Amino acid sequence: MISTIVETILCLIMVAIERKIRDKRIKFGRVQTKKLEEWIRIHEEFTYPKAEDLEELVGKTGLSDKQIRVWFTNHRNRKQTRAEICLSRIRYSLQSKSFQRRSKKLKDKLAKETSRYYLSKYYCLC
Repeated sequence: MISTIVETILCLIMVAIERKIRDKRIKFGRVQTKKLEEWIRIHEEFTYPKAEDLEELVGKTGLSDKQIRVWFTNHRNRKQTRAEICLSRIRYSLQSKSFQRRSKKLKDKLAKETSRYYLSKYYCLC
């Protein structure tokens, strides 16, 4: 009975140690951050990397796919104003396949309505 309690306690301790090791925060190097920021500058209009872009960045930086996606999310949250976030989300939805199937007239209307002026005047309360 005592041995099972001891084994259980040891198991719980090992799980806690593994979790602490796994969740350790890693600070990116300057070179890695510069390469990610350079990608952001080049793709200023649409800051969501595609699968091919992620693979390229993984090769350039040596970071994992998940680390890069989290970095981009954090970067967008820190750097963009509310209006820019709103515009970025709209641009992302405009590139969806369901949008691409719509008529040209509707596409033109939506493109006009997503201009910064139109959004700030009618929709965004940012």
